[in-house]
Amino acid sequence: MPRLRSGRTRRSGTAWLLAALAAFDVAGGATAADDGHGLFSPDRAKLGGYAESEIRLFPETPIDPRQETVDGSFAAKPELYLEWGRDYSLNIVPFGRYDAQDANRTHADLREFIFTRHGSDWDGRIGVSKVFWGVTEGRHVVDIINQTDLVEDPDMREKLGQPMVNVAFYRDWGTLSLFVLPGFRERTFPVRDSRLHTFPAPVTNRDAIYESGMGQA
Repeated sequence: MPRLRSGRTRRSGTAWLLAALAAFDVAGGATAADDGHGLFSPDRAKLGGYAESEIRLFPETPIDPRQETVDGSFAAKPELYLEWGRDYSLNIVPFGRYDAQDANRTHADLREFIFTRHGSDWDGRIGVSKVFWGVTEGRHVVDIINQTDLVEDPDMREKLGQPMVNVAFYRDWGTLSLFVLPGFRERTFPVRDSRLHTFPAPVTNRDAIYESGMGQA
């Protein structure tokens, strides 16, 4: 149990998101329902995404005898985009994969569930999202918002969804983005019998060490 200082209240990530959503409603002065557009009757809806089956073949003999030469998996990533007028939008992107060999690669994640309030010269976002700040082709060293999904992509380009509150202000001199990131997501690692296991010793999320006593909060 993390220790809390006297006189301070610890808020969960969900509490922070709900509080920020209420603030967006106050700042906007109106909701989509006020304009006659209910939550289940958007002005625009778009459904997309993909599903894939994958077979990986490794012709060389593995170092670890528990590793297989053939690995199969199936993945799906649907995407739903909803829009109410010009002021509100919601983007939902779940992801899931089943892997026949790597138990850790069999996983599901909510890549995005982000509600956006569009203002005249600002945007407010709340929910779960991904922020891409890549400036080079090989390594995106400034992508520090989202945690790496290492079991999905050993090149470290796939990211986990991050709970956030984000407000962006657009001015003539540029864009100012402010973030509140409630909660920290631990990086995922492949199991030891995975063929693409990249470490000599197994790594688990249970071994995570935090500088702060708050842990993931």
